[in-house]
Amino acid sequence: MAIEPINLTLGKTIHLETSGQYEVVQCIYPLNPSTGRALYKIKDIVTHLEFALKIFDLKLNKRQELEREMVALNLANHYPEVFPRCQQFGLMGNDWAFLRLDWLAGATLSSAITAPPADQYDLKTRIEILQYLCRAVEKLHKCRLLHRDLKPDNVLLRNKRNPHAGLMLIDLGLGSQDRVGVEEGTFGYQAPEQSGNREFQLNEAVDIFAVGQIGWWLLTGTPRHDAYPNLDYTDWENEGMQPLTKVQPLANKALGDLLEKAMAYKPQQRFKNIQQLRQALERIKI
Repeated sequence: MAIEPINLTLGKTIHLETSGQYEVVQCIYPLNPSTGRALYKIKDIVTHLEFALKIFDLKLNKRQELEREMVALNLANHYPEVFPRCQQFGLMGNDWAFLRLDWLAGATLSSAITAPPADQYDLKTRIEILQYLCRAVEKLHKCRLLHRDLKPDNVLLRNKRNPHAGLMLIDLGLGSQDRVGVEEGTFGYQAPEQSGNREFQLNEAVDIFAVGQIGWWLLTGTPRHDAYPNLDYTDWENEGMQPLTKVQPLANKALGDLLEKAMAYKPQQRFKNIQQLRQALERIKI
């Protein structure tokens, strides 16, 4: 009998067809009734290897999209240090599907970074984290994939006490899907073209925008929520928008200008590619 995801309690042993038995070790996030998705950490009973188990309610998620997510992950398997490999796709009865992925140990940016930088050293560390993020996104784009939902929850520091250990990207679900509906991504990090403005095609610029917002968040503690479209949906409404140096005195104008270019309203006004953004970051002097 298929295991219902809502019954995946800690310590429970489950059987995944063709791959064996696993113990449920941790619930990373429970089943979301809006998205029909849940994430667990599981351990192979025999080998003790750990994996991530993503659960999907097929009433809310198309099987073809999940299969494309598996393909997207495996297209990026040239970079196992940055992206998890998908080991298995399977069904749990008629209503549920799962992906079994390599477990990536680390801490999300959202859990590791809890306050704005306290001093110049901390500020430089945040800029270095942003450079590592650019390198990871570069590798994704080399695989001709977009992420389309970059945010602090989807960036994993290998070692939160040592940011120089590098980082990884998780949850590539949107990157493998056709665009449906008007809205996609996460408020605060989605580009304008993901939020109702469909005159722009989705390309690498959406990830560049999200990296800019993550940079603003790293330096100030919040994405730039004061950036709203004007009435014509042609540019940002400038009234009330504060420059970075006003909200983060440790930063300089060059860094603020760089992030504002990454977060330009029109995709063609942003950096041409993520490599250009990284190189500009490397030239910043603090």
